[in-house]
Amino acid sequence: MDTSFLGTPFDAGPFVLLASPSSDEFQFIDAVPFEGGGQWAIDGTTYALCDVDLAAGGEVEMTLDTLVTAWAADFSKIDSGGLDLVLTHSDGGTTTVSVPSIPGIGFFGFVTSPPESIASITFVAHSGGEAFGMDNVTLSLGIPVPTVSEWGLVVMLLLMLTAGTMMLGRRRDVEAAA
Repeated sequence: MDTSFLGTPFDAGPFVLLASPSSDEFQFIDAVPFEGGGQWAIDGTTYALCDVDLAAGGEVEMTLDTLVTAWAADFSKIDSGGLDLVLTHSDGGTTTVSVPSIPGIGFFGFVTSPPESIASITFVAHSGGEAFGMDNVTLSLGIPVPTVSEWGLVVMLLLMLTAGTMMLGRRRDVEAAA
């Protein structure tokens, strides 16, 4: 039996899917072939069949278990009007990314700057409704990259210069003593 995520969260491991109750009835994981005739299947494996209806306020939210800086997935049949991904950053700000039309099967992803880790992604139709399949979701954890501040760099260079000067001074002392 398929699992619906319409109004009920579905834990898919690294993320949770939830479709708003005003979305269409097509919100399934591992959609059976008779749901739309299997036209959204991507590669024969378990996939998510999503249907978002802008007029009804329908959307699908993917809440990520950990912050990410890169995300990608295979999509099928984004061809009714387009799809927007509303990225919610760890600081609460949002960015909207438009997914281009994908009449068959295609790949779409994004990479952010490390300070802009993503906490969730909301799928919203450009206009009208948009049904699509989503599979092979890949993500990269938002691990902070340590950086050296400008003042830290100045201090490090001064320490290296001091150490180099001291080593030259010792070398001269050793040569003068010999």
